[in-house]
Amino acid sequence: MLQHLSQQQYFALKVFSALGCGLMAGVFFAFSTFVMNALARLQPVQGIVAMQSINITVINPLFMAVFLGTAAACIFLLSCT
Repeated sequence: MLQHLSQQQYFALKVFSALGCGLMAGVFFAFSTFVMNALARLQPVQGIVAMQSINITVINPLFMAVFLGTAAACIFLLSCT
């Protein structure tokens, strides 16, 4: 597979993967450290409604591109080694 990629494309894919992993790590860190704590402070019904709203809002093209694109790029890079 690597034969079809130039060195510049391979480097760009590695940079995208590294940045995407860092960005997703930041999202997961933020969610686990303060979003979950904020949800825990709400009444159960309010917390459920807020979490359902988050679940609906997170499904957008930008988030999904970074979330799934990073995973796909990492898998592709692993298959190239």
